Amino acid sequence: MPLPEEPRGCAFDRITRRRGVDLATTNMCCTISADGEVVLAFGAVTPKPLVLRDESRTLGDTSASPADRSNVIERMAANAAPITDVRANADYRTAMLKVMVARSLEVAQKRLSERMLDA
Repeated sequence: MPLPEEPRGCAFDRITRRRGVDLATTNMCCTISADGEVVLAFGAVTPKPLVLRDESRTLGDTSASPADRSNVIERMAANAAPITDVRANADYRTAMLKVMVARSLEVAQKRLSERMLDA
């Protein structure tokens, strides 16, 4: 996989019931570019991985209000269609996606800032 030419911050998060188990309850990856483009990939919440772009660039805008960011996260998480199984019910998976997006965005933005300083 080629490395992006421009600096990017990335983060991966997963939730699983037990350590050492390869089957996540839900997982996600977040990338953010220097120009504020945010791409999210959700796993274990649809039959195939779900990749979404924040077309509004609100999530990549550090000056955006928490309410605006929360609204975008809500809209993006609404694209998920998780199932209920022995690992978790659908409501739990959806709720955790929202938490994971917020956490991953914070980590990705920090990593982007570090890369920008190194460049």
